[in-house]
Amino acid sequence: MKTIYLCGPIAGLTYPQAAFGWRQKVRDNPRMKQLVEDREVRFLDPLRGKSVLGHFTGPLSGDTPILPDQPLLSDNAIVRRDRNDVRSSDLVLAYFRDGVKTSVGSMVEFGWADAHGVPIVAVLDRHHNHLFTRELATAVCGNLDEAVLAAISVLGLE
Repeated sequence: MKTIYLCGPIAGLTYPQAAFGWRQKVRDNPRMKQLVEDREVRFLDPLRGKSVLGHFTGPLSGDTPILPDQPLLSDNAIVRRDRNDVRSSDLVLAYFRDGVKTSVGSMVEFGWADAHGVPIVAVLDRHHNHLFTRELATAVCGNLDEAVLAAISVLGLE
């Protein structure tokens, strides 16, 4: 089974925008759905287990207060889990078209992926279209549908 990490902006977006926007479109893609059903692909989503963030009405940020009864939402837990997710993935699918500013966390995840030899398929926006992101990405695609096809190809699942 191949693992795809879903990398993209969270800061500056509301929880529903971050959790159910492009990430859900990837899961709903007919080819991806089939690969999941056939147990060839699974997704690691940085927002899994964080539905409590839906209680915040405004945009999320790195300064969003964490509830004390949510140990997996501490700064340390978030960073360590995301790093482990990237490191243990077979591919990082990065989508930035919904972002409202540069995603610092996602840029760190790009570095982790590169350091661990994990290929990156990316859709960039004006905030993330930088020589480092272009050079670290295995493929830079124009839209999410192209990125899904590229991810399937890079993983050798076509």
